[in-house]
Amino acid sequence: MAKVLGKRLFPEPDQALLRETFELRYAKNDKAVYMALLQSIPTWSVLDQIGVLQMPTLVIGAEFDYTPFSEKEAYVANLPNASLVKVKGSRHGTPFDRPEEFNQLVINFLKA
Repeated sequence: MAKVLGKRLFPEPDQALLRETFELRYAKNDKAVYMALLQSIPTWSVLDQIGVLQMPTLVIGAEFDYTPFSEKEAYVANLPNASLVKVKGSRHGTPFDRPEEFNQLVINFLKA
C-alpha cells in the first residue's frame, strides 16, 4: 500500500526522494490502526456539525487530490468564517510536495 500511495502522491521524477521517504514511513504504520481507519472512512463525516465552528478557518485543497475539490467547497460553504485555497499542481500531500506555498498560505492566514 505504501508503494501504491507513494506513486499516487508523488508521481513526478523529481519527487523520488519524497516518494521513498513516504514509503518508508508509511510502511511503519500499525496495520490494525490502518485497517480500522479504512473501515471508518466511508461513514465518517462532519458536515452536519461543521457549521458550529465560528473561528476563522483556512481550508487548503490540492488541485489533483484524490478527494474531490467539491468536498472542500462543501465544507467551506458550511463554515461561516472559512476561506478555501486551491494549490495548483499538488496532490494529497500538499505540505510535502508544495511546502513553501503551503507554509506561506498558513503564515498569511495566521498573520491575518
